[in-house]
Amino acid sequence: MGDYNLLQDFVNNVSQEWFKKFFIDKLDLLKNGLLEAQQDFIGDFIPDVNVTNQLLANIKKQVSELKTHDQIDNFIKKNSLQLKVDGGFNSEIQSELLNTIKENPTNIQEKITELIIKMQIGNIVKSGSKALEINAILLNKLGNDTSFSEIDREDITYILDTEISKSVEKLKNWSSQNPEQAENYEEELKILLSSDNSEKKEEACEIIEHYFETIIGNEIEEEDLQKLNPDDMDEKSKVIIFNDGVMIAEEVSAKIRLSSIFKKILNNKKTS
Repeated sequence: MGDYNLLQDFVNNVSQEWFKKFFIDKLDLLKNGLLEAQQDFIGDFIPDVNVTNQLLANIKKQVSELKTHDQIDNFIKKNSLQLKVDGGFNSEIQSELLNTIKENPTNIQEKITELIIKMQIGNIVKSGSKALEINAILLNKLGNDTSFSEIDREDITYILDTEISKSVEKLKNWSSQNPEQAENYEEELKILLSSDNSEKKEEACEIIEHYFETIIGNEIEEEDLQKLNPDDMDEKSKVIIFNDGVMIAEEVSAKIRLSSIFKKILNNKKTS
């Protein structure tokens, strides 16, 4: 991936390229899931193709134009979807949906499509930003101006594994609160909790992510979306609970994949 003079160069350059590829890959998966599904996406609901194409093409163009860390940070802030604000639920998108239902209850396909895509993009943004938090931790602990040639591989590996463990613990806690869902990836969670093998962890993440990509379509009905009340959001609703699970699973996956790139480069440095 190139030569680096300082730890800061290494961390920033690698993570910038990783974020862009990570985000675009996720968008492609999201688009395929929305447009190529042979069955209804949520209950009897089928996403609006035009809205889907327009939103995803626009966000993909924005990502491809990102050049610096500051631009990535601004992009994350702009596209983050906060379901909770100051301890309460952010009701902006839900309000839009309910207003659309009231004004035109027979034609809400576009608004529900927009809601679904914004929630999914918000998940991607959040998981990507959580992985990028590793950058600040590495630089704070090891020093921005540390020479790349003097980096202790074991120090970085320890920090990366510690940060991954924090997110895996969050997934473990979510799973213990939702055992019916967790039984579908029980073995994969054990791998994330105990294995030191990065490849096995990535494979486990793929299986868990696949599960979370399907549960929204399988277990959330259109009625669940329409029941979202901006004045009294229920933390026990399927939409909120599953969205929390999706975000945690994506966070774990993003941290593991970014950390794997860091580790591979350091391994090459050690053997070169």
